[in-house]
Amino acid sequence: MARYYLDTCDSETYIEDDEGQELESILDARAEALHALSGIALDRDFKGNRETLAVSVRDEAGRVVLRAALELCVEPNVVANADGAGAAHH
Repeated sequence: MARYYLDTCDSETYIEDDEGQELESILDARAEALHALSGIALDRDFKGNRETLAVSVRDEAGRVVLRAALELCVEPNVVANADGAGAAHH
């Protein structure tokens, strides 16, 4: 087991993980990073057109061993049809 730290950031905030968690491997750290990203995305009050969310995984020595990112993007040229379905304007 090794301790990994998952630091999160978005366009406004950087949060450094000062506790970390014991995980079996870097693959488990990867899974935790992806899970954290999905949770952050679900909790966002996203009002812009584009934002990148990221999780950096540090090992016990403080080295970044993995970075996972998720880009949220809203295409402003897509409007709803009368039936509510989106249609792209070209």
